[in-house]
Amino acid sequence: MNRKFGVLSVLLFAFTGAAQAAPQVITFDETGSSFFANTYPEVDYFNVFTGQIASSGLVSGFVGFAVSGYRHVADAISTEWIAFNPNAVSLSSFASASGELFNLDSFWLAGAWGSQTLTITGYADGVLIDTATIGVSITAQEYFFSGFQGIDTFTIATGNDFVLDPLVSGSGRNWAMGSVTITAVPEPETYAMLLAGLGIVGAVARRRRIKAM
Repeated sequence: MNRKFGVLSVLLFAFTGAAQAAPQVITFDETGSSFFANTYPEVDYFNVFTGQIASSGLVSGFVGFAVSGYRHVADAISTEWIAFNPNAVSLSSFASASGELFNLDSFWLAGAWGSQTLTITGYADGVLIDTATIGVSITAQEYFFSGFQGIDTFTIATGNDFVLDPLVSGSGRNWAMGSVTITAVPEPETYAMLLAGLGIVGAVARRRRIKAM
């Protein structure tokens, strides 16, 4: 009986581990991201080493790019590709490609050409879960969140308080994103398995107590 109880305890531990997923860092490449389902004009991708627009071909480069928020974000996380809002679109959406739920833990972000306020909003199946306002500048920073739990989409809305940084010569309410850290939310089946495991272990424990009497 002790051996059986030990095996069940190991299974319970495994179920618990499955229910506590590890954080995952989502990065971008020339085709975007396999996790987020986004297309132009909501989100496009920028090769920060050559200054070329990858998927839209709108322009061949930016003046003052080397000291912009684009480059600062890329240098901060040592990446070649970043996400941004082309043409300074006012609202961009990052939706889970598979529709799976996730917790938004953090992301690296900067204002491309200056400082401004951005509003981050999280949704689950179209229902608003949380919203937060952050202030960005051309200096890259990792922003952390605690309220965006169990969402399938988050949006970034630009404010109307853009201030051009004197170090750059570009302009516009563009922002640059380097990576996103999320934690996957286990499917309901995982919790069902966990509860079943708890029930089995509890039943075995009760039988042991009865036999010991």
